[in-house]
Amino acid sequence: MLRAKPSVHTNEILVQGDYRDLESICFVIDQITGTGGASGHKPLPEYSASFSLLLGLTYMIRLAARGYCELSVSPNGIRQEWIAPCGTPEEFIAGLNRQEEPDSVIDEIEDAVVRHSGPDLESFYYMSEDDKSGFLSDLGFNHDTIARFLQAVSTKEQYLFSREQYPNVTFYNTRLQFRIRYSEAALYAYILRELLSHKEILLQNICRRAGAPRAGDHTSEYRINCCLLRAGSDLALLEFFMEQLFLCLSGVPDPDLLISTGTLPPGSSISASGDPVSPGEWPAGDSISSSGDIIPAGTLPSEGSVPSSPDLFSIYRVYAEIRKKEAPKDFLKNWTDNTLTRAAKLLQAHSDDTVGQVIEFIEDFLRLR
Repeated sequence: MLRAKPSVHTNEILVQGDYRDLESICFVIDQITGTGGASGHKPLPEYSASFSLLLGLTYMIRLAARGYCELSVSPNGIRQEWIAPCGTPEEFIAGLNRQEEPDSVIDEIEDAVVRHSGPDLESFYYMSEDDKSGFLSDLGFNHDTIARFLQAVSTKEQYLFSREQYPNVTFYNTRLQFRIRYSEAALYAYILRELLSHKEILLQNICRRAGAPRAGDHTSEYRINCCLLRAGSDLALLEFFMEQLFLCLSGVPDPDLLISTGTLPPGSSISASGDPVSPGEWPAGDSISSSGDIIPAGTLPSEGSVPSSPDLFSIYRVYAEIRKKEAPKDFLKNWTDNTLTRAAKLLQAHSDDTVGQVIEFIEDFLRLR
């Protein structure tokens, strides 16, 4: 799944995704900007200049797809003990061994347990093997019958899958990864917000354009199918990516680090007011250390402090404020070359912004008109 998350470098965001997700983002942006494999016609022509700024994103994606960026490797949840080594007999692999009829001694003993006024059947099965043996001996069963029953109900250690059945199985996901600056992330987030507010019109225009006849073109049916089947889901993926960018802009900590280690990356502490707090700054309210101890307000935060629940609500409040920040009416429409130049200079001036400084870029960007 395509995602954006904070980097350990305070002025960068990591963008990660598998090849197909990143390809889908490129495909739908090409349809919007009329670039790449698209026809050149733009479905929202009044936004053609401002939306061209998204080409910086597709450029980075295509570099990553050609191996010029980074790789991110993480466990995929498949356990090595699930996979039987090559040559493992079928009886040791769940689902491959032949199912045998249950031993009739199980029914005989279960009936005896149910008739007895002692423990119920569920409690009986929770007993240890020694307790089961003693209880069944008191019921009059001999040693051989008890041993046969315990063998019949014993849990057999089995692998879940065979290596022969899944020869290419791995235990890690490898994703393409590249970095963008916080100011660049803000630029993409607000352009995508405006673009996706016209999602239905955009989708209709993309599909209408795909079906338009063209002289000497024998691929119109392919293009129609591609847009009808892909464009909607690709726009949904683009919208998810936009929300990830807004979360990063609000100062949300890396969820992977929170879950796996209980710590935040250096420089990513969040105060109770929702503002980012760098190591050495005074927090606005209590926080929680990685060991679970409360750090009172006025105490310098360590690099491993974890935000408390009120802090997380504060992060969400900041996210909502940034996500819904008002822009001038039609501020991305009909941009001129001069406006594009000003946007480029603004990006350059804010290239080193951290998450706590990017709000100034946002204010300036929304005032470009």
